[in-house]
Amino acid sequence: MLPNTLSQNIWDYLGDMPYMPSRQDRDELVQQAARIPKQEKRIHIWDYFFHARSEDVGKPHLLQVGLRTSEKDAKVVTIRAKAKQQTIFALIVVAVTGLTALGAFLLLHNQTIELAADGFMILGLIALILVWQLSSREISRIERDWNEDATSLRKSVMLLQRQIPPPSTVDEMYRWLEEDIAWLSQHAIEQTGLDQKRVPLGDDTPNPICIIGPAYLQRAKLIPELLLSPREVDRGKHLAAARLDFFSDKRFIDLYGVYYVEFIIVTEDVLGNYGCFFDFITGRIYNEHTSEMYYNDVVALSTRQQYRKVDLPFFKMTLENAPTFSLSLSSSDSIQVTYASSEYIRNWFRRLMQAQQAEFEFDASHWVRNPETTADKAIKALRAQLRKRKGTDVVEKAEPD
Repeated sequence: MLPNTLSQNIWDYLGDMPYMPSRQDRDELVQQAARIPKQEKRIHIWDYFFHARSEDVGKPHLLQVGLRTSEKDAKVVTIRAKAKQQTIFALIVVAVTGLTALGAFLLLHNQTIELAADGFMILGLIALILVWQLSSREISRIERDWNEDATSLRKSVMLLQRQIPPPSTVDEMYRWLEEDIAWLSQHAIEQTGLDQKRVPLGDDTPNPICIIGPAYLQRAKLIPELLLSPREVDRGKHLAAARLDFFSDKRFIDLYGVYYVEFIIVTEDVLGNYGCFFDFITGRIYNEHTSEMYYNDVVALSTRQQYRKVDLPFFKMTLENAPTFSLSLSSSDSIQVTYASSEYIRNWFRRLMQAQQAEFEFDASHWVRNPETTADKAIKALRAQLRKRKGTDVVEKAEPD
């Protein structure tokens, strides 16, 4: 029988899976979707990044099976020990009465004693049979009850495992990411108020220009404290969430729970900027900021390699050469976005395969939303505008991190 304390809802057992956020974290998205149906995708995105492993489901149930098995085995041992003692006593009775009957027949020729001894011997044999029958029945009852309980508990585990949501497809995740970036782009335009002043850019470069990278690869001092706080475990797990996924046609994409996004809006007179940390799982925005930059104030525009050390409770990584888009101003302020590189993807693939020698047949043309290509196009488009507005090339220089 399933104990009353054991829930039949899989989301009550997330505490048994340290890699999963809390049930409250997911329930908030369920409640949000009930209010805003179009936000139902957040639940599926959560399920994509945080997928319960079948072998981790039903641990309390299996623990109960183990405890009840131990209880059953202990009871069986006790019953068999008691039956053994009673059997020994019955055998002694049978032996003594048997010898008495034999002695009465051979030595005393006393039929009364012989018959009495024979009667006791028969009673002893009957008692012996009853002892084994009763003990066997008791053991059978205990094992039957145990089997019913164990079967019920194991069925409950299977029912819980069936509640694991099927993961969203990579196509769905890509579509939802594109939707969110498009929304952020429009949000950036609204926040800066530069919609009517935008100019077209060459090489099909969108305006606003979007530079995006994993939040955890950014400079540590930029990452919101709320995402790093030990008291905000769920947000920290969102920050560490990452997946490398593959389409059916050899294309692949790197997806993250939290992104750092910078939009640069190009107008005739100024460059507008909107940036934020964006939780792709919940749709929350952290540390958003806007600014306007005159072309003459831009003194450096480059992509360069920087050292990054990711030290999160649930994820650790060191990158010697993390590519970083950088736009610097004469005021010493700068816009910097660190993004994934080919080296990063190869190392990631090795970790996925759990083999240091695993090789990923890397083809940049198969990388969907390749940030290296995006950054290069952004640099070219911005340099073209800077040459047009300033009449000279902007300096490309390295800056301290």
